[in-house]
Amino acid sequence: MRAMLHLYVGTKRYSSWSLRPYVALVQSGLPFELREIAGRKAAAYRASRAGGVADVVAISQREGLTEDYLSVYLSGTTVRRRERFSANLAAQDGRLTARVA
Repeated sequence: MRAMLHLYVGTKRYSSWSLRPYVALVQSGLPFELREIAGRKAAAYRASRAGGVADVVAISQREGLTEDYLSVYLSGTTVRRRERFSANLAAQDGRLTARVA
């Protein structure tokens, strides 16, 4: 009896390095368990940033990027695209929201 293979990848949606072994295992027909770690890691990092202050650049009227490239939802404020500002970060419905500090 063969041991079950476990494939740990960052994410097969964005990384060709993660997609390659996934495709090879699917094509081989070998049974394996896929474990994507990027989603959990990113969610944990987003949660750790909640409650803090970040520098944000607006990429639209409703979305922004923090200095460490986290996507945030802009709430309670109207900003112009490319405007830079400090914001308080909060977790809401599994995503980060930013309010002008």
